[in-house]
Amino acid sequence: MRESVMPSDDTELSLTWRLTEQDVLRVTWTLTWRSQLIAPVLLALFALGCFLVALLFVLGVAEGDWGTFVGGVLMGLFFSFLAWMQPILTRQAICNAFNGTPGAGDNMTGIFSPNGMILAGSHSQSESAWPAVLKVIETRTDFLFFLSPDIVGPIIPKVFIPAPEGRERLRKILRDAISERAKLLSEPA
Repeated sequence: MRESVMPSDDTELSLTWRLTEQDVLRVTWTLTWRSQLIAPVLLALFALGCFLVALLFVLGVAEGDWGTFVGGVLMGLFFSFLAWMQPILTRQAICNAFNGTPGAGDNMTGIFSPNGMILAGSHSQSESAWPAVLKVIETRTDFLFFLSPDIVGPIIPKVFIPAPEGRERLRKILRDAISERAKLLSEPA
């Protein structure tokens, strides 16, 4: 028989929060900043290489005609443009995905107890026992719950948790329930 996730005593914590585009962008950057930097850095290096070819021609070190100079400059400008546009286009794609998701930006309510969590929004409700939660990561600004390996959800911005008692209460629930899968911070003194 499946154990109920409903809070069994006064050790639960009830929270209501609303995600914004900025919250999703912040979490995406926190989780993927290394991979988000690879493309702009590579494109910038290609641009520098192209500008170097053009500069070497002007200095007389590289053989060729003025096409070498013009081609180096134009390709350098093209790769520079791509290096600047890639982060902007990534940000826009994340915002479009957020805005196109039904219920995004609506209030979410979560009840966290020693048995699990109950999440309710305008379009859904779910119960998850703690064994179903793969990991929880606390960042400086958010609590991130992973219900599948590479997908984060729910995201709870700390500004919606009464400080510091509410955050410590949630940490205690998580430590007691999934200590080995929870990467939690401690409240500064």
